Amino acid sequence: MQFTTKANVSDHCFYINTNIFTFQEAVESCEYIQSKLAYANDSTDVQFFLQIGANHEYWLGANDIKNEGLWMTETEEIYEG
Repeated sequence: MQFTTKANVSDHCFYINTNIFTFQEAVESCEYIQSKLAYANDSTDVQFFLQIGANHEYWLGANDIKNEGLWMTETEEIYEG
């Protein structure tokens, strides 16, 4: 089942898409719409992700692909979420 919606949280707008993607496909899907994978900037974002995560799995824009244990955002910032 496909589901897409936009959600406004604080001053952020999140586009939620339940297509099944690998991490790289999710990154490319965001790039296609000139966006980036989301990551938590504050506790309001964390609560939002926890709320939607109760029923869905999703990719966030921080990973440790390049260096195991060192989480980086897509803009190469160290993520200490």
